[in-house]
Amino acid sequence: NEQTAWLIKAANLKRDEITLHASSSFASVSIPEAQFDMVRVGSALYGILTNTHPEF
Repeated sequence: NEQTAWLIKAANLKRDEITLHASSSFASVSIPEAQFDMVRVGSALYGILTNTHPEF
């Protein structure tokens, strides 16, 4: 949240006029404060909610 606050201030943005989304599927369930206005649920659509990468 500190980086987001810094960016909003540095860019002279009005927080109530922008939409923020910075968290992935894993972050949306493990770091609630990173949810902001939206979350990217990509891997959650496939039932994957881990912070690991598959081995190929």
